[in-house]
Order: sequence, then C-alpha cells, then structure tokens
Amino acid sequence: MALNRLAKRYGVTKREMLEKLISEADGKIKDTLNTDEQWDAYFDVTQ
Repeated sequence: MALNRLAKRYGVTKREMLEKLISEADGKIKDTLNTDEQWDAYFDVTQ
C-alpha cells in the first residue's frame, strides 16, 4: 500500500502521513482562490 510506503519512507505514522498529504493538497487548492465568492464556496463545503 502506498500509504505504508510513504509513512515508512518519511519515518512517520500513517496518520501523520495522511495529515501531511491532505494539508499539502488543501494548500494547493487555497492558492487558487482569488475572490471572496471562491473562498465562501471553499468554506461552505465543510458546513
């Protein structure tokens, strides 16, 4: 499983690896948001 390999490679738990991957993906999305409308749509997803 890729998650196991990545976690082992970086010397972290699978949970830590998931959190890192999710945070990086979230950051990439945030970098593309330019307008208040886009930010509102982004935050509405979690409500």
